[in-house]
Amino acid sequence: MQRLGGALARFWLMQGHAREGGERLERALGSDDSPSSSRLKALNGAAMLGQTGAHGRRHATAALALAEALGDRRGAAQAKLALGSAISSEDMPATRDLYQDAAELYSEVGDEHMLMVAIRSLAWACLELGDAERGRALHEQNLQRARRLGNTRLEAITLGALSTYHIEDGQLDIALPLLLESHQLHEQVDDPMQTAFDIFRFAMFLTAADMPTVAATVLAAADARAADAGITLTNWDPVVRAILGRLRDRLGADTFDAAWERGRELTAAQAFGLAVKHSRLPE
Repeated sequence: MQRLGGALARFWLMQGHAREGGERLERALGSDDSPSSSRLKALNGAAMLGQTGAHGRRHATAALALAEALGDRRGAAQAKLALGSAISSEDMPATRDLYQDAAELYSEVGDEHMLMVAIRSLAWACLELGDAERGRALHEQNLQRARRLGNTRLEAITLGALSTYHIEDGQLDIALPLLLESHQLHEQVDDPMQTAFDIFRFAMFLTAADMPTVAATVLAAADARAADAGITLTNWDPVVRAILGRLRDRLGADTFDAAWERGRELTAAQAFGLAVKHSRLPE
């Protein structure tokens, strides 16, 4: 059960069943505590599904210790990746170093897909620490690698990340086509979690474009759709909380709350329709 649950963890995460998957893995881990490769797989799966919560940190720490005891470099890479995510809100320099270690290990074992995942995370950490040049370069390298390998999901995620970079830099004309392409590709791969993140990026775009009411509505939709996927949006990236606070201050409590209530009732398709309608830049 531990090996099977660990193998299914990524599927549960991508299909919006993180809560159910986490509960199943907790039961599997409780059934047998012997140090084995199956337990390592289950611990890493539970850490992935735990994301930034205490469960994620606890399972990632245990997985890293077990991977090192077993001499499993791939398992250690996955544990470092999960642990970096779990501590990101507390210690970003340590998170960056864990992501760097994970990328090096994945490169050593020849896992190109997970290498791209680790580099994406490393690029995000660099950007959070103010190293914009390295962060953007890593994303650009990943985009080329994803296209070369035909990895549509990583291509879409990287386009979304690059759009965020340009939104924060005030380059909305560059950000919009990247964001639209990211959304189109995520529709192709049917990824509820990344779809919710793209909706948030549209809210971020609309905030920067000085459309606070629509931005708050779209942000509420992103929050609701992330919850459907088993993810707490405000734990995903500190910028979410920053945008939330900025919009509430700009609109005032009553207007913000009304926009928020409207947004939470929107489907993903309706949220995208609203966002795209208001995101068109003047010629």
